Amino acid sequence: MLATGATAAVLLLVLFGVFVVFSHQLDTAVDSSLRIRAGDLAAAISQSGPTVVRQEELSELYKIDGTVLASSETVRAGSPLLPADADIRCPGSDVLVRSTARLATSTTTRPLRVLARCLPDGQVLAVAVSVEQQHDARDRLLLLLFVAAPVLLAGAALTLWRAVRAALRPVDDLTRQAQQISAGDDATLQMPVSRREDEISRLAQTLQDMLARLSVAFSREQAFVEDASHELRTPLAVLRGEIELALSDLADRAGVEVSLRAALAEAERLSRLAQDLLELARWRTAGEHQTQILDLGGFLTAFARRVEPVFSVRVRVACTDGLLLRTDSDRLERIVTNLVANAAEAHATTVVLTAQPAGLGQQDKAATGPPVSLLVEDDGPGFPPQFLPTAFERFSRADAARTRTTGSGLGLAVVQALVTKLGGTVTADNHSALGGAAIRVYLPAGERKPAPPG
Repeated sequence: MLATGATAAVLLLVLFGVFVVFSHQLDTAVDSSLRIRAGDLAAAISQSGPTVVRQEELSELYKIDGTVLASSETVRAGSPLLPADADIRCPGSDVLVRSTARLATSTTTRPLRVLARCLPDGQVLAVAVSVEQQHDARDRLLLLLFVAAPVLLAGAALTLWRAVRAALRPVDDLTRQAQQISAGDDATLQMPVSRREDEISRLAQTLQDMLARLSVAFSREQAFVEDASHELRTPLAVLRGEIELALSDLADRAGVEVSLRAALAEAERLSRLAQDLLELARWRTAGEHQTQILDLGGFLTAFARRVEPVFSVRVRVACTDGLLLRTDSDRLERIVTNLVANAAEAHATTVVLTAQPAGLGQQDKAATGPPVSLLVEDDGPGFPPQFLPTAFERFSRADAARTRTTGSGLGLAVVQALVTKLGGTVTADNHSALGGAAIRVYLPAGERKPAPPG
């Protein structure tokens, strides 16, 4: 409707312009013919006198005061060509006026176009032409435009409707396909992507890419739920078995105590597992984080003092002097905490935290330095080789030589989620100077303290 309305406005303007141009061309042609006639008749008067006016069609000769000197035989007496209010000045240019007069052969007045020209002797020559045919031509054109305008508008509206429908038909196809995908369980359905390079094809491709990402995300979430259910099933079964065992023989105080302690251990494991699941979900869906500039050496040193008594391991720090890092301190602390806890679960006694610019051999004089490399090494047994490809997957555990039974398999997954949120990467291997595992975290936007003056 909007397009049709705009088209109607443009069409009316165009038709009005056609009418105006056509009328102007008619008037120009009439005026041009009058000037030629006036010039020819003025030349004849100067040679033969005023009598030639009588033989000329629709012409009159006046004195300056308006007295008729000679009049064409086609003009009825008493019906002058020039109207009484015509402003004629001599000498001056030609004056064109519209007038009406009765012709000798007719009893009705006719519309005329009159040109008045001052002659050198001070007389005024008037020549006229009937404009009835021009008026008829204008009326016929106006009628034609009034008839043609609705037809043209209807044709334009139909064309626009068909064009819009054709342009939006791929959108309808996308909508129907999206409804089928939303209502059904067929994961193989895809959006119809045309080969044309236009906005619709780009929209379809974008939707297809989004569906692919959503499908991957749904698959991961389904696997996550299945893994979580599996992980919860075992401690719940053990917890239930221990409680049933204790209830089966309440008289055996020692047996009841053993069963309750085992149940308590499983309850603690369930609590840690639930906490890790909640933490993983929270960090993965967390929004923008608040960053600040940290003195990485001081931050790691203070962290080491806090966690040594908690995990019963020795934590040493080796950090490049003056190394700054713009990051979220809470997330960074959680990353290092999980890595130290992972080392403690592997029976490590010593953990070394090494922080340095990732491009240590390069000189960087910019305000923002190179990425920061944070290396966490321990003296534990290291990762089994078959575990390394899946080390950061959820519920992925090494064998008994690396972990105790209390691990949830989510510690490294949480680390990867946090590092990704900070815009960094993390890798794991066994190339540790202490003989155990080595986990390297790369974080962007490292900074150095400005050198002291002098």
